[in-house]
Amino acid sequence: MSASMSSLTVAVSGMRAAQLGLSTTGHNISNSELDGYTRQQTIQQFSTHLSIGTCGSGSGLLQLGLGTDVSVIRQIRNKFLDIKYRDANTVAGYYSAKYQTGTEIETIIGELESDYKAQDVMSDVWDAINDLSIYPDGIETRMSFIETCVTFLDKFKNIGDNLYNYQINLNEQVKNCVTRINTLVSQIHELNQQIVGAELSGAKANDFRDTRNNLLDELSGLCDITIKESATGRVDILVGNGNELLVNGFQTILGLRYCNGEYPFVEPVFSKEQEILPADDTSAKALYPNLSTENLGGEAGNSNGKLKGLLVSRGETVANYTTDDSYTENFFIPKVQKNIDTLFHAIVVMLNDAVKSTDTDPRYDLTGKLSQTEIFSRITGLKDDPYIDRNVAENVNDTATLYSMYNVEINSMILETDGYNYLALSDTPDDFGDTTVINDLSAKWKKEAIDSEGNLLLPRFDEDGNLIPKYNADGSSNTGSSIDSYYREIIADLGIEVEEAYNYSEAQESILNTTENDRKSISGVSLDEELTSMLKYQHAYNAAARMVNVIDSLIDKVVNGTGRVGL
Repeated sequence: MSASMSSLTVAVSGMRAAQLGLSTTGHNISNSELDGYTRQQTIQQFSTHLSIGTCGSGSGLLQLGLGTDVSVIRQIRNKFLDIKYRDANTVAGYYSAKYQTGTEIETIIGELESDYKAQDVMSDVWDAINDLSIYPDGIETRMSFIETCVTFLDKFKNIGDNLYNYQINLNEQVKNCVTRINTLVSQIHELNQQIVGAELSGAKANDFRDTRNNLLDELSGLCDITIKESATGRVDILVGNGNELLVNGFQTILGLRYCNGEYPFVEPVFSKEQEILPADDTSAKALYPNLSTENLGGEAGNSNGKLKGLLVSRGETVANYTTDDSYTENFFIPKVQKNIDTLFHAIVVMLNDAVKSTDTDPRYDLTGKLSQTEIFSRITGLKDDPYIDRNVAENVNDTATLYSMYNVEINSMILETDGYNYLALSDTPDDFGDTTVINDLSAKWKKEAIDSEGNLLLPRFDEDGNLIPKYNADGSSNTGSSIDSYYREIIADLGIEVEEAYNYSEAQESILNTTENDRKSISGVSLDEELTSMLKYQHAYNAAARMVNVIDSLIDKVVNGTGRVGL
């Protein structure tokens, strides 16, 4: 009788195991179209054994099996592929942000799609100079030259304004990215608690784990994270160079701090403050403290996360031609701003020098007067009288003194109805047809951009596209660039950087797609396999149920039929 009861227990355990298998299979099928769902599988094992005696020789135990148990309902997931996916995702996030910035910069400058490119504007200025070299005293050529200068200024100011506006756009993306990181970490923290609580009983919180893995995948695209899972099922998250983001159930909040007091640009810091911290607040630790000096080349392994890509693309200030190269090297938009403003400054200075008198090199306008009337004037009020040279030297420490695309306007005197009279293009008071001044300007434009004192205005590039300093260590001057060659070099440099970002982004996207396909081949639900499993568990359940029926009949016969005559 006891053997019958133990056999019934075995059969019931088989029914229970098959039922769990069917339930798991049904769960897989119902979630087969859900993104990020990981296929689950029931793992069966022998149940406990009942010792019923020993072997005849006494060398071993006689044991009776008590059936089967489902030891765990596990996820079919490869941790190595998760690590590979997230490593590629963080690099892809960085270069995707840089590539998007690069394409936007190219659109702003207008070399790809614009009907009126910056190069076209400069070509028009050159053509107007050529016309003046033929008819320096012609009213039409002078008026055309002034109109061309207005268009030139409008185009470059438009470039400067749009680059700054895009920096503001990126700044908002930085804020949104930090907010999203905090939200993701908070959700992962809550899932940690739910998973630990659910698995204390020995169960597996697989659906919670799927949700958490999806959040970790998204987080890896925003910043460079390191994930460690404890034996209890909780994950700890480190960010950057080992900074704790979520450790031992404690979440560190990312806040914001202004990069400087001049512009509204912010940087991520570890802070619980809701408000943006002032730039001089050093109490909060920066997430990326060395962006301007860090090696961000692809081989260095520091190009990680969309947030970092946004910060590198935006920079921490608005650069002009005086900004140090060591600062702009790592920052995408500031580097372009510096290069474009350097070109703008060179053109403005050369055009102004061509029409302004100096003690040794006089200029006379069409009225025969010695003139110091400049074409381009600085906007910020250095003097009340806008019609004459402000006689204030440029000071690299004072942006109000700079001939920069952010600080220049056309001299209002030149824009008057008879403003063409004030273009001083002659070095003698009685020969307005002399082309000496214009020819000198043409030579500087095409050969080497220098100011009236012979100072180099545009640096030269080496064969690898690297800038050669204007001056050697001993103070001697290097050879500079012409207007055209400098522009070609900075556009080529921009194109190379955009192409590099695109290539890295595409390479990482390819790795992502391959790895995701590999993950799906392991973790994804195959309806054919699940239907096969369903049939397997169905037959196992039916077999166990029939065994229960047989044992039930045997017990019924023993209990109700034994000892009764005629039965």
